[in-house]
Amino acid sequence: MNPQLTMFGQNIFLLIGIAMLLAIIAIVLFAAVMGWRVWRFQRQQHDVDREFEKFTGKPPSAKPDAADLPPDPNLPPMAQGICNECGRVFPKVYHLPDGERLCKSCFSKRPAKA
Repeated sequence: MNPQLTMFGQNIFLLIGIAMLLAIIAIVLFAAVMGWRVWRFQRQQHDVDREFEKFTGKPPSAKPDAADLPPDPNLPPMAQGICNECGRVFPKVYHLPDGERLCKSCFSKRPAKA
């Protein structure tokens, strides 16, 4: 057999082996860096949760106070906006399912639907 062809085959196997080794090293390094970043993020999140608990006296997963809950679950959601009836800006406007937005006074004047 041709000695140049034999050397070429050996060099190809060597290059493929080196490429595979570098790929494995890159994957392991990537996994290690991602694992370290996840660990660091979880540690920072734990520190923030501990600070929150220290200042508020309750854990971050605590149920919100009654003041944070909506007054009546049957009412539509509220957000800042402009009332479609009176045209004024309010910090809390009812956003109805049909797209209409009403302030509290206009919503109370609205006839009840059966």
